[in-house]
Amino acid sequence: MRRAGFGIGQICFSPPDPAAGAVTPSLDQAVSEGLSLHQAGRLNEAGAIYRRVLAAAPSHAEANHLLGLVLHQSGQHGEAAELIGKAVRQMPFNAAYHANLGVVLKSQNRLNEAVQSYERSLKIDPKQPQVQSNMGVALLGLGRVDDAIAAQRQAIALQPQSAGAHHHLANSLATVERFEEARVSAEKAVVLQPTSPDLHYALGRILMAQEKLQEAAGSLGRAVQLRPDSVACATLGKVLMGLNQPVEAAASYRAALATDPDNVSLLFALGHAQVAISDQSGAAESFGRAVELDPGNDNLYLSLGGALMASGRPEEAEAALRRAVELRADDPIARSSLLFLSNYRADAPADQITEQARAFGAIVERSAKPRQSYANSVVPGRRLKVGMVSGDLGSSAVARFLVSVFPAIDPEKLELFCYSMLQREDHVTEQIRPSFPHWVMAKFWTDDELEAAIVRDGIDVLVDLSGHTGTLKLPVFARKPAPVTVTWLGYSGTTGLSRIDYVLGDRFVAPSSAQGQFTETIWRMPDSYLCFSPQAQAPAVSSLSALDKGLVTFGSFNNVNKLSDATLALWARVLTAVPGSRLLLKSRPLELPEVAGKVLDTLGAAGADLSRVDLVGYIAEAEGHLGSYGRVDIGLDPYPYNGTTTTCEALWMGVPVLTLRGDRFIGRVGESLLNSVGLPDWVAADEDEYVAKAVSMTADLPRLAAVRAGLRAQMAASPLCDAPRFARNFEAALRGMWEHWCEKQANA
Repeated sequence: MRRAGFGIGQICFSPPDPAAGAVTPSLDQAVSEGLSLHQAGRLNEAGAIYRRVLAAAPSHAEANHLLGLVLHQSGQHGEAAELIGKAVRQMPFNAAYHANLGVVLKSQNRLNEAVQSYERSLKIDPKQPQVQSNMGVALLGLGRVDDAIAAQRQAIALQPQSAGAHHHLANSLATVERFEEARVSAEKAVVLQPTSPDLHYALGRILMAQEKLQEAAGSLGRAVQLRPDSVACATLGKVLMGLNQPVEAAASYRAALATDPDNVSLLFALGHAQVAISDQSGAAESFGRAVELDPGNDNLYLSLGGALMASGRPEEAEAALRRAVELRADDPIARSSLLFLSNYRADAPADQITEQARAFGAIVERSAKPRQSYANSVVPGRRLKVGMVSGDLGSSAVARFLVSVFPAIDPEKLELFCYSMLQREDHVTEQIRPSFPHWVMAKFWTDDELEAAIVRDGIDVLVDLSGHTGTLKLPVFARKPAPVTVTWLGYSGTTGLSRIDYVLGDRFVAPSSAQGQFTETIWRMPDSYLCFSPQAQAPAVSSLSALDKGLVTFGSFNNVNKLSDATLALWARVLTAVPGSRLLLKSRPLELPEVAGKVLDTLGAAGADLSRVDLVGYIAEAEGHLGSYGRVDIGLDPYPYNGTTTTCEALWMGVPVLTLRGDRFIGRVGESLLNSVGLPDWVAADEDEYVAKAVSMTADLPRLAAVRAGLRAQMAASPLCDAPRFARNFEAALRGMWEHWCEKQANA
């Protein structure tokens, strides 16, 4: 009797056929003994018996057949096919021989021949569910999906309780995206054979295709419990990432790596899960290991560079990104990442960064054909369609400058469209989204799809809110999909694209003397180019700590990446110039010993008394984070990359910030913010004045206490927090850009 259960390529065992021996009863008895060993899995012993039989009787069909099966099960498929083919020629009416020849041929990917063998077997004995299902698998491999489905249905008709046939039917249906039918079949297979990890895995994959991620995680989790192989663990990790459970995903990827430690794809996936849980140091380790295994992969260097940068290791990050550019010089993402990193370097001249940006723009624009004509009606005063392209309309620093602006926009003047690059929305998105009559999730769109949507929507003014940060969509802007294009907010500098018409700034961040630093034309807002939205849950402003402690505490909560050697050296001078003062630095990477050590070493080398330096890591709760400003009397702004959100938070918590006027957009943000809230005296022209101001501002503590006590109200009343005022300025800016375009069309 044949075995009742079967799977992909399941072989058929039959009792010896008396007609297949035809030499002596002793040889048939030997074959029977070999078969017993064979079925017990003792392949070497069984094979030895079959060979002895064939040595005595080379034409013994059953011995040829069974030895062929042993060889097949041992991975020697070529010789197996020859032996079973010989048996078939000797006994052409034996259905099992044809069926098993089909199995062996399938294993060699000789699918057409395999199907022919299965068909011959079924012609001899049509009631073979196992063979029907095996043939269905081969037909699916040939792309004959309808025939494969029919074969599996026939197998089920012959044996309804066949888990294998239901499984293969599910696979066949999934191939043609009949996922709901596939799910039903896969679930039947699981019910029939609930301890099979393969069946739970197959069901999980189908549920993934249906975007039923929670259910998919359940099925894949069961598959992993039954057999924690790397493929199932990796797939579960992918689903968990889709469910925004990066901690669990990272654990699943680690489980996969336990059995497949040198798998580059798994290391890459683990690295991104670690990024999602802010384990940047761990991510750098994962990406670094992947780079060791695949040193020619530019994408790995990109991810490694990002993780190193986020973990406060800018020099190593730069080396990784430069290697990515070397490997693929025409890759805009690599060049964009390296350009962004250059903004943190005090030793990178402004004109050098501009040239880097122009080089990026040249590469992007070389491969992007700009639109030459538009269907937009050339009417200067009409309601404008304004499109926003952003990956930051959620919980992000950028969103803090948008949540109060968009609701203040006059919908009679601007019709807002959002092309959101967020992978998932959150509570901040819920605050922003009602201001947009048109909102699409475009994260997974191609550049072609995004361009088509912008043109189809008839956008008049297209606004880039990301620049060289986050999701890079500047290549779409290089196609000039709208008549007017402008970059604002997300990136503090030039994009490098000549096809972006304007950069929105103000007289501080982008004075007339700085036009050479931009490929775009500067459009200056009358007040600040920013409008800050303070957190509603911010704690009350505390009293001046220095009055209670008798010493002044300087502080910076900026990301450690901004703490350039030049910045730390300057702060060391401040600490030395103000006797007894302390320096408090707070940033998540400072939790890492190697990052904290580097910061302390740099401060020490510049002459700072390290016993007066405090380093603090991440504080999850917003109130705890903002409450920490109670320990700070004066904020210190880094350079050349100024704080933005951090400076605004400090000011809101009553902490004035001392800034150094820089030579580029990102180095003048502090000047813009302080002038906007009425603190122009806190802007220093050079390093000596920076130190001198630090000394003078601490000389009169009652005056400093008064500044602290009134700063929140002063800021709330300033243009920096006046959303309606900013909205009118913003509307006027876009209208002016549009009118200028209309004028050019009239004069063309």
